[in-house]
Amino acid sequence: MRKQYENALRIELTKTGVAVVRTSGWWQTHSEVLVEWVGSEAECAAPETVINQLSVLLKELDCARMPASIVLPDSWVRRWMVVPPQNAASLADCQAAARVRFQVLFGEALTDWHLAADWDARQPFLAYAIPHSLWAALLHVATERRLVLLEITPHFVAAWNIWRKQLQAGVWFGVMQHKVLTYAVLGQQGVQFVREVVLPDEALRDQHRVAEILAREALRLNVPMPLEIRLCGQIPMHWVMSEHCEMREIAKLVFVNLDQHLPAHHAQPAAASVSTLASLASTGRTP
Repeated sequence: MRKQYENALRIELTKTGVAVVRTSGWWQTHSEVLVEWVGSEAECAAPETVINQLSVLLKELDCARMPASIVLPDSWVRRWMVVPPQNAASLADCQAAARVRFQVLFGEALTDWHLAADWDARQPFLAYAIPHSLWAALLHVATERRLVLLEITPHFVAAWNIWRKQLQAGVWFGVMQHKVLTYAVLGQQGVQFVREVVLPDEALRDQHRVAEILAREALRLNVPMPLEIRLCGQIPMHWVMSEHCEMREIAKLVFVNLDQHLPAHHAQPAAASVSTLASLASTGRTP
């Protein structure tokens, strides 16, 4: 079980900038955006630029010795499902299966990557890999700023870890970041598939298009169309809002907002309004 801290930092790195959020409270978590930086697409093209900016922001904060979790954009990592061999009996067996699957999918060995996974020798599990250069750069920043680094995870995995216990077989789980919807298909044994789909602008405006896209995805995967998809992240509010409820049925598919327990006023950036980046950094903090 992950240890809970009364005060901790959540550092969100994205393709558009950095947000540092302080969370406090044991049960009802309160989130306060301490600082954020939003860069241009050109400025944020290289992860190194974003990490350097993070170091500058942390230098301005009094955060030494604070526990911190770093969340990365999914585009910076590689993520895949692993089916353990029938005779798998140990962590080493699962790690070997993950390495083989990585090489098959991406055409290279895991030598230059840091591997992590939801290890399970009995059923398929989700794995991800972070480039060693990126991992080392983040460790250097944490050490330099004297943070107690708890974890480094991609955005989808961070959201999944928060909500997984509240999800049942037959539903889909989705995380929106910018125009990319990363979704998981849940079966009786947990996650069956994890896929990404880039949504066109029309789908962002009209949630009926989203239902059509997910119907095509279900056909590709040869799985039933879900009864509902539970969402978090940068969700267009008209997807889920119906008569002041945090859910909405579109084309027989129910859209549910998992972040409904995090009102906008729980985030308090220095600016007058909560930016998209700050909102993303605070997602899912009160399940």
